[in-house]
Amino acid sequence: MNDSAEAHLKNALVMVMVDGEVSSIEKAYIRTLRDRLGIGEEEFRALCAEVRADRRRLEVPREGEAAEQALRQLVEAAAADDAIGQAEKRVLQKAAHHMGRSAADLEAMIIDAAPHTNATVVDDPTAAAIEQAVEAMYEEFGAWSDGQRLDACRDIAARGAAAVIPLLRVLESYRAPENGNGLRMKELIVDQLVALGDPRVVYYLAQQVSLGDTDDEVTCASLRAAAAEAIGRLVGEPFTRDAAGVNACRLWWRGKGMTEYQTLVL
Repeated sequence: MNDSAEAHLKNALVMVMVDGEVSSIEKAYIRTLRDRLGIGEEEFRALCAEVRADRRRLEVPREGEAAEQALRQLVEAAAADDAIGQAEKRVLQKAAHHMGRSAADLEAMIIDAAPHTNATVVDDPTAAAIEQAVEAMYEEFGAWSDGQRLDACRDIAARGAAAVIPLLRVLESYRAPENGNGLRMKELIVDQLVALGDPRVVYYLAQQVSLGDTDDEVTCASLRAAAAEAIGRLVGEPFTRDAAGVNACRLWWRGKGMTEYQTLVL
């Protein structure tokens, strides 16, 4: 398998996974693409594992014909199910910006793909509203009272399943709110992820519980404890919101938890 074929398939996998769901049409597209690129089963599984480990990392050149081809291939992957969602559109916009391509260039590529794929860009008002609410949290979190912060997180979570991925992105991000405590923001988000009840978030919460093995034990303690308690509530284990709960959760994750929940990665 050559490097260009590997990068192409990895980018396509990132694109079809970006909204957290892979449709049967998208699976068929990936299978066809894999066959076209001559990538075997073992190599394909390795690529899938890489993408699950870093679900947002695209491998795209910055300029030249290779960049043009990579962007067109991303558009093709996004349009595989005949609808380009807001999450996919944002990834395409970031890739185009990385390559120095204008929004007009990207729109032209999407329009060019339409006769072959019947693709349309889906205007998702819920996704747009969630994105705006998340941005407001980053900008205003430092000025809000803790009650206002909780209300803002609850407002996002009230939008249901569509809020899961945006909240997970905030949980995993290194971005800090303006003049605010990023760890406190993440603690509030952990509690809302539990309220949403999606078992797939257990894997991501477990990564927060693991903080402290390599990071500052004191700084991350409250977030680790919140994540441990949240996992307990989701899986029916009595993990308390303290150091003892964290230790019990770590032991559970290394045994039963990892086996059952790592396969549910979004």
